[in-house]
Amino acid sequence: MRLFVAVGLDDIAKKAVMARCQQLRSKTPGGHFTTETNLHLTLAFLGETKPAELPALEQALATVRFTAFPMTLKGLGRFASGTKSILYMPADGSEGLPALACGVRSALHGAGIRFDGKPFVAHLTLAREIVIADADLAAVADSPPITTIVRSFRLMESLRETGVLVYRNRREFRADIDNE
Repeated sequence: MRLFVAVGLDDIAKKAVMARCQQLRSKTPGGHFTTETNLHLTLAFLGETKPAELPALEQALATVRFTAFPMTLKGLGRFASGTKSILYMPADGSEGLPALACGVRSALHGAGIRFDGKPFVAHLTLAREIVIADADLAAVADSPPITTIVRSFRLMESLRETGVLVYRNRREFRADIDNE
């Protein structure tokens, strides 16, 4: 099974992000946009994992302690890939977001669980294989910020169901303190 650890969005933030995606869709001839149910911010990507590894993985993630914190999505960015791009919204969770990513990664490392060690870049992917003019991107990037409260993180599975990419929640890990 293909796994990753991620932060989700509340329903209000999801709707606001999807409205931003609709603005982008109107300015690009194609591409693959993330569906509302698949919106997430990856903290650690594990990739292919054997079912026998799940108990140790879940036990390691259960040791991560954090306090709920606000996260703001603002602006737009692009990771260039040839003539097409991956569009994303940068995420700012003050110290809470990088601390949570570090806590998750430390717990995985401490338990000997392999994951992609690329540096953490706080972003929410909106679309892949997009061709869009800089001016059109800038017009949508000036939209108001979207804020949500991070109260949990999840162990997620990536799979295909009838040819459609689906991210399924396997287990949720809640904040120790929800003071937001």
